[in-house]
Amino acid sequence: MITLKQIFKVFGHDPKWVRFAIASIAPMTAVFFRKLGDRDITTITDFDIQQQLAMSEQPEDRKVKARACIDHLRTWAAEQGKPFAMPAGEQKPNAEPEPKAEPPSNDAPKGEKLSAGTVYHDNGSKGYNASGQRVFHDCWRAEIFISGQRYRHRSKDREDCEAWLRAVKKGKIKPTDNKADWWRMEQHKDDNARIDEIIVSAAEESVMLYDYHQTGDLSAINDYMVKRLLPHMAYYCAHTLRFGRDRTITASRQAAALLLTRITAGKPVMNFTATCKRMLRVNKQRGNFFYYENAPEPVKLLVNGMNLDGLAEVWKVAKDRRI
Repeated sequence: MITLKQIFKVFGHDPKWVRFAIASIAPMTAVFFRKLGDRDITTITDFDIQQQLAMSEQPEDRKVKARACIDHLRTWAAEQGKPFAMPAGEQKPNAEPEPKAEPPSNDAPKGEKLSAGTVYHDNGSKGYNASGQRVFHDCWRAEIFISGQRYRHRSKDREDCEAWLRAVKKGKIKPTDNKADWWRMEQHKDDNARIDEIIVSAAEESVMLYDYHQTGDLSAINDYMVKRLLPHMAYYCAHTLRFGRDRTITASRQAAALLLTRITAGKPVMNFTATCKRMLRVNKQRGNFFYYENAPEPVKLLVNGMNLDGLAEVWKVAKDRRI
């Protein structure tokens, strides 16, 4: 019989793992040894480990360190011929392995030991501010050990941390890639869909402009503005230009009026969306639309009659970064 404490002691004498074991003594003692330390490792299952982590009242960062340590310990023990209890659903040694639904990437790190990794919410203390008040972290962290070295990724979004962890484990990115590299990869992963959407939108707008020149009827363009173009401009103002709510609504309405001015003047506006965004950027630089007063009165009346009630909600949602 070999207990969890005994196998950890042997693990700590391995020159390759001695520093890692020393750093892990405190979290392992607090999370696992008090309950499972004297149990035979052949009776400790993955369920026991998960249950102990869930029941432990230790801080989240300590539980993360303990989980990372026991993952490495189980791998090391199996290599020494002293395996823990087989996790549920794992193939027996003589069983024919089933095909995996997601084979490892060819780019995955070779010759390196990877832990399962974890994502947790970090609310640990950051110390005290200038007013003497204690300040706490409020973010998500992804953490993984590779050959005994810990790598972390921090974000306000849990899904971002989970995606980073999956990418590291599949070898799509290196754990040492900085946040700019990671965010750039995330921004471009849907480029094909985004480009297709831009092309379709520009084509649709060109067709509406052609129909207007043939019939003189602005109803289709007006409907398109209310339902799609104005909400898009409101999102752009809030998310990219960082406008306040009132300025977002005012600038979006005035940009729509200036666009209609160009259309009714017979000028070829090939891309409504790009034209409005360009005008909004001018608004940000100058503080207003200095040429808005030049818009014809009928155009102003048409735009002022549009139902813009939904733009305030679009601004709020975009400002909260929920979309």
